[in-house]
Amino acid sequence: MRRCHACNFWILPGGIRDGDYQYCCDTCARDGPIFPLSTQLPKADVRLKALQIHGGRCPACEGRGPVELRLSYRVWSIVVFTHFSTRSQISCRRCGFKAQLRGLVYSTVLGWWSLPLGVLVTPVQIMRNLWAMVFVPDPQQPSAGLLRQASLQLARERLAQERLARERGRA
Repeated sequence: MRRCHACNFWILPGGIRDGDYQYCCDTCARDGPIFPLSTQLPKADVRLKALQIHGGRCPACEGRGPVELRLSYRVWSIVVFTHFSTRSQISCRRCGFKAQLRGLVYSTVLGWWSLPLGVLVTPVQIMRNLWAMVFVPDPQQPSAGLLRQASLQLARERLAQERLARERGRA
């Protein structure tokens, strides 16, 4: 099964294709130009941005870092429909732990209610949350996930600067 180049979500039949990139929805496709640009940025710039994020304050609670990309996992289901997702946030360990705990409780309460997927996916999402709660990224350096997010942020900033320069050129 294919994954969205924007959010890394599984693409069910359909999706949106733009050249070599595939997206799960219109929102991800709209941000499409960010991804090719993010792969072309100098690695030193990306690492510097990631180090700034990593050593900065938590965007969620304004607490001290290290700030890292934290993942939490959810599943809910009803009768024959099951929806599961991975949520990412850039935050400190404490805020990430809270999100993972919420995902754990959410999945434990709402995940079991369909056959067969709910019963199969729920234990997986529960274990993924527990794993993420126990095994944290190295606090001394940015993870690969944070480096990817830093490259996407840099690409967004550069595209915004280019758009602003074009608009000023027209005025």
